Amino acid sequence: MVTVREAVKLLTDASEIKLCWCRSSYPFDENEPLMMDAYGDYVVGEIRTGLDAHVYELHIAFQPVKVGNPNGQAD
Repeated sequence: MVTVREAVKLLTDASEIKLCWCRSSYPFDENEPLMMDAYGDYVVGEIRTGLDAHVYELHIAFQPVKVGNPNGQAD
């Protein structure tokens, strides 16, 4: 299991990172603290690349799951 925050640290050659769920993708700016705070703890279900090998898609687990909160319920 890897989180968005951990995956971003591993993708050092990325020119672009996208977050994907429910057949949609959204640009992800790993240098934006608010964005990392909002999505950093979500669990990544799959990492894909497209035609450009340096563009990564982080497919988060279906019903977004945060570490320490596997049922998606409020603490």
